[in-house]
Amino acid sequence: MVPGKVSLKAQLHGFLRLCSSLWFLSLITYSRLESALELYAGIVCAEWSPVAGCVGSDVTTVRSHEPAHLSWRVTADDRTRYSPFMAKPVPIGRRGEVERRVEFKNTLTAWREELPPVLSTPTMIGWMEAAGFEALLSFCEGDEVSVGTAINIIHRAPTGIGALVKCEAVLEEFDGHFYTFRVSAHDGSEMLGHGTIRRAIVSKCKFEAKQQAKQTHSA
Repeated sequence: MVPGKVSLKAQLHGFLRLCSSLWFLSLITYSRLESALELYAGIVCAEWSPVAGCVGSDVTTVRSHEPAHLSWRVTADDRTRYSPFMAKPVPIGRRGEVERRVEFKNTLTAWREELPPVLSTPTMIGWMEAAGFEALLSFCEGDEVSVGTAINIIHRAPTGIGALVKCEAVLEEFDGHFYTFRVSAHDGSEMLGHGTIRRAIVSKCKFEAKQQAKQTHSA
């Protein structure tokens, strides 16, 4: 080889390294840094541990998804081959519902006897949250569960003991961390309440460990 000249193999190796770096930087630029690091960790794990992989690894507390308009960058096949902790996307419009029969324990009277025996607002909201929980349940993996993070509800009509209340949650938005649902409650005669709730998917073990640490610290 002539001194001072770089071999074709070395040039090709450098070019491939440059392409790899640019690809990784594009993930950071157009998506969250967390997603890029997760995907990179998955590739490294697939390369160095092809048998065991990273199955069972829990990288983040809140699950991350590729935004819908960027989903072309990481295909389902990529997730299968490279990153076991890339979450399954939850489609917009995903629905969950629950039906509950109003009992005395669900009424205002159960809380304060001078109040009327109608469905309480906290109970109705709890049932709406249950609908959101059901909508996300099949997308949780391992020890993951969904938890509520925000509510914005209007309680517009009463209903009494014995009424069958149907609560529905429809996914409207996902911002990379939080799922926003449009929720409603109906007793078959009229709309009882409506609004939005927000939920996140977390690792139950990490969630409980964090809570335990906080209690220990405050004790």
